[in-house]
Amino acid sequence: VNSLAALESRSQQLLLPAPWTTEEELHFTVPDGAKFETLPNNLQYDTPFGTAMIHYERHGRESQSKLCNLYRKYMHRTCGSYVWKSRTAS
Repeated sequence: VNSLAALESRSQQLLLPAPWTTEEELHFTVPDGAKFETLPNNLQYDTPFGTAMIHYERHGRESQSKLCNLYRKYMHRTCGSYVWKSRTAS
């Protein structure tokens, strides 16, 4: 949050809108002669704040990791503490 708007320079509270999704895709290629024995199990974590998912795939010498975060609530700072609030999509 401070990288978005430093507390000492803000005159109003910072609200981060929700819901929103972030997605990333990472690719790893092993050197010639090497191989993947196994990949990690796919993961999914569900919380009241949101869901995080990691999906692994193998394509020959390349491993692909897909990361997805689905945020269902936004963070609001009030009197030194954080409050998580639900917000509907616009």
